[in-house]
Amino acid sequence: MDLRPEEVHGVRGWGVLLTVAVLAAASGSGTISPAAVPVRAGHQLVADRGRVAVRPVPRPAAPDLADRGGGPVVGRFFCVASWYGPGFAGARTASGEPFNPDADTAASPWLPFGTRLLVTYLATGRSVEVTVNDRGPYGAGRELDLSQGAAQAIGLSGVGRVEVQILR
Repeated sequence: MDLRPEEVHGVRGWGVLLTVAVLAAASGSGTISPAAVPVRAGHQLVADRGRVAVRPVPRPAAPDLADRGGGPVVGRFFCVASWYGPGFAGARTASGEPFNPDADTAASPWLPFGTRLLVTYLATGRSVEVTVNDRGPYGAGRELDLSQGAAQAIGLSGVGRVEVQILR
């Protein structure tokens, strides 16, 4: 094994090198399976041309919903939603449109601008169709921010669980 600590990237070099060396020696053959090296959750061991590194597992890209075919609903998920409104009236959204608290719009951290969603508030069973035109929410534990008008339409007055259907 010809690894040197300076060739081990992304982590404390000696730790990974020592772990790999001990496991290789213990295996008797001098070689080990990458699966045998302990790595933190959400990370993977990467070996390339004699170099070893521990790197985060890449996150999948957001789906390109415009290219999907099929029926009117192309996806569905459940999440915690909240609302925002009066203090942002007239301010530019991330898509460049002026924010209208009375319009049926939403902010999502990953859905493409222009994506239409059918949002159903589970506590009331009422639904509203919204269009993503902003980024957010920025509060912990929430995945969707509705405009004030959209939240009122489904009876959401704070934070609540919703079903989201992604429409074609």
